Amino acid sequence: MVGLSDGSTRGGHLLNAVVKPTLEVTIVETPAHLRRRKRPELGVALIDLG
Repeated sequence: MVGLSDGSTRGGHLLNAVVKPTLEVTIVETPAHLRRRKRPELGVALIDLG
């Protein structure tokens, strides 16, 4: 997730970025292992949070 100067956010995969002058990164450990489950109706495997 990336925060913009107007306070809004954007989520997704970050492929390229320029950072000036600082970068803040937050890493959170999950209590369980994340696993992907195939979703035939979407045609992709997504992380199963259940």
